[in-house]
Amino acid sequence: MGGLLLITWIFTILVLILEGYAFVDVWKRPLGAFPAVSTWPKIAWLIIFGVGILLNLSALPVIGLFIHMPGLSLVNNFIRLAALLLVIYYMTDVRQKLNSLS
Repeated sequence: MGGLLLITWIFTILVLILEGYAFVDVWKRPLGAFPAVSTWPKIAWLIIFGVGILLNLSALPVIGLFIHMPGLSLVNNFIRLAALLLVIYYMTDVRQKLNSLS
């Protein structure tokens, strides 16, 4: 059980780093760049990545944000997974298109 917990923590921290990098990357981009590459507006990306960061932080008991709420665990995990998939999409597709504008 201890090894699985360690792997989960490492994965969560890596996802936090990736989401944080994507959040800062979106924050630094100009507002008009996102419609130019036919993607969601800047604020939508910031909200998605911000929620993903907060939910991943809530998964780390050391941070002190861990609150056990039975029934919400599945929803929390689903949203965290969706945010991770969107980060991967942003970093591999949207970011490349935004870079080609400049």
